[in-house]
Amino acid sequence: MQQPGLFGIKYSNRDFTVESGWSKNNFNSAFPASLACYMHSANISPVYMKIDVKGALIHSQISVLELFGINPLSDDLFFSFESDFIPYQQFVVGNVPRIDLVTLQRSSSLSLRGLEIKLTALPDNSTHHLTEEQYGCEIVVRPDTIVYLALSIALAFKDKLDELKALLQANPLNIINWSDGEEILPFIPNMAAALNHIMNNNAHLQQPLIMQPIWKTDGKKPILYQNAFDIFVWSNFAFTKLFFYVAEERLSRISRQARSIIWLMKMLLDYAQDGKINHTQIIDELSHATRNDKAFSVPGRITHRFMTSEELTCPRIKKEELKNIVLGGGQNLLSPERRLDAVILRTPGIFD
Repeated sequence: MQQPGLFGIKYSNRDFTVESGWSKNNFNSAFPASLACYMHSANISPVYMKIDVKGALIHSQISVLELFGINPLSDDLFFSFESDFIPYQQFVVGNVPRIDLVTLQRSSSLSLRGLEIKLTALPDNSTHHLTEEQYGCEIVVRPDTIVYLALSIALAFKDKLDELKALLQANPLNIINWSDGEEILPFIPNMAAALNHIMNNNAHLQQPLIMQPIWKTDGKKPILYQNAFDIFVWSNFAFTKLFFYVAEERLSRISRQARSIIWLMKMLLDYAQDGKINHTQIIDELSHATRNDKAFSVPGRITHRFMTSEELTCPRIKKEELKNIVLGGGQNLLSPERRLDAVILRTPGIFD
């Protein structure tokens, strides 16, 4: 009899043959990795959102091989969940925060990719009352995601620090106290403009950062829709569109989105100047009267404008295919503490 497991995940730092491997947090990062492996086996590529040289967000496709940095069905692949992405350690003061998924080459122990995973429901509370074509997913972003965004840019400019410094300081900010909200608020549009200029001029350097699997329900009903799953991938540069867009609409105060621009700018300025980022200090000291439990969240009515596509309206993996991803009775080890766990168990006929 086949043991419980997830398609494609043969070697990892989690044990899916036991109940603890299927806990609420473990499943939310492991299932997306398995879904990506399954899509590769079916010759289906995730949707890739990136920017062009003019800074416009465009949709293309990215193979799971490119996403993981290795054939996702290779025996040389190790999935390391909630781990440090070692290539970034050289750029930080202290330790690199853990990221949701690190892919490793087993034969060399080489870290290949560091990916944040945002498993999102479709529709969310802001769009469930609209037509299917208008459905969207809420995205909740951790402060660590902003750190990884900054570190991914730091790595891209590792051998071009002078160029990065010149781009950042083309229009000096002349900020004395970065923790003073009144002083810093007028400079936020300048920060966004400088960061956009860097990314637009270096669009060829962008890399995948956020893997966003979607799971679609039948409207507000807690059961899976027939076309249930798909994966969207945000490049590091494209991801900034989410919080830049919202921040530009709320410049009367330092919103969470505006604060994320401040964090990113300060991290990159420090890196360009000193070659290091003290991410813990920046996030703690530049809280701007807002809790640091999350960086920001964006509702589906806003993410829809960036993600709108045939794949969003009609995800390509059907609910019946879930039995090809969750293997060996693994669904019986789920604890319905989170919404997807519960919806899987409530949807009839999937594992018959």
